[in-house]
Amino acid sequence: TWTASTIKLAMATSLLERDRSGEITLDAKAHRQIADMLAFSSNDAADALWSRYGRAAMVDRFQTVYGMKGLTFVDGFDRYWGFMKCTARDLAALMSYVLDKLDEALTPPA
Repeated sequence: TWTASTIKLAMATSLLERDRSGEITLDAKAHRQIADMLAFSSNDAADALWSRYGRAAMVDRFQTVYGMKGLTFVDGFDRYWGFMKCTARDLAALMSYVLDKLDEALTPPA
C-alpha cells in the first residue's frame, strides 16, 4: 500500500538517531520541522527535511535498521518520500522499532 504520511515517522526517527550519533546536526529549524511533520503531517516540513538530509539515501536505513524490508519506491515516479509503498508488516516493524528500541531522549520537543 502507499505509505502516504506514515513514512514521516521513519524520517523523523532516522534524523533524530543520526543527529544523536553525530552523523548529521539538526538545528532548531530542523527540530521544528520534525515536530510539524509529526504533529500536523506537514508535507512542506517533510519536503525540506528530505531534501536537506539525504533524500532517497535515507531509505536504506528504513529497510535495514527499522525492518521495512518491503519498502520500495513506486516505478514511474520520482524517488521521493511521497512515492513509496510498503506492507503492513513493514509498518508494524517500524512501530515496533519506535516503541521498543528508540531512545526516549530522542523524542522531539512538543
